[in-house]
Amino acid sequence: MSKNIRLALKLRADGVHLPEIVARRGPLRIQSTPRGFMISAAAHSKQALWRAQIAKAEVVMISPVFQTNSHIGAKPLGSIRALRMIRHCPNLKPVALGGICPANVKRLKSKLMHGLAAIEAWST
Repeated sequence: MSKNIRLALKLRADGVHLPEIVARRGPLRIQSTPRGFMISAAAHSKQALWRAQIAKAEVVMISPVFQTNSHIGAKPLGSIRALRMIRHCPNLKPVALGGICPANVKRLKSKLMHGLAAIEAWST
């Protein structure tokens, strides 16, 4: 995990995204990051949210919330399960990803949800 962050710092990126498997490795071994440097992490379960917090992520991408063409065969969390999950991460800014479209946005309305991310919705 440290090498992902070191590379981002070397490239003077504004932050880094950690796949769930990388965040699983535990706390960061980086002493300091520049002010405003953002770390996000993927989460597909409550346990992954806990690991994202330990990895010092600020933002967590909850996915896939709904059925999506980018991950065919992946079981979606659904809006109720996704909203229940984010209650367990008060120190993280949760962002919903996966199958986000105008019809599904209303199902995710919550003060707990920090934002929405979409891929396919932009092309349809």
